[in-house]
Amino acid sequence: MIEILENKPLFQCKEAGYKPGEDVYAAFGRTNSGRLLSVFFVYTRDRRAIIVSARDMSEKERSKTPVSNVSTYQEIGAFWDEHDATEFGEQTSTKFRVHISSQHRYYPLDRDLSFEVRRIAEQHGISEETLLNMWIREKIDQLYTVDEEHS
Repeated sequence: MIEILENKPLFQCKEAGYKPGEDVYAAFGRTNSGRLLSVFFVYTRDRRAIIVSARDMSEKERSKTPVSNVSTYQEIGAFWDEHDATEFGEQTSTKFRVHISSQHRYYPLDRDLSFEVRRIAEQHGISEETLLNMWIREKIDQLYTVDEEHS
């Protein structure tokens, strides 16, 4: 879910929070593996994003953006190349900065490799994350063994 906030999603203020200055926002975006998610969070006065819900984007959320009425990032870019933001709807000022700290690092993975990793992980009854960590640990250990043999 944190990937969504790191990958420049579309943010929308959805409602005023129950505490003044702590409103509920939605972030619509894509994970590093390409999954489309809707993440809802409270943006606090001390600049934290408290994630309260996350789910796959609905068909309606996925199919079109609210203003440009298009369905791909390329089309969105083309639309905004030709239009000014002041042409559409009420202009409201939204100012926030989300500080994300995570002990995880995310790396892009080719889509076909991602499907293979998922298939193999399911066959072994483990998560994709566990499988990748095992493989990378094994490869690093092999490299250290080869380095020691040549020293």
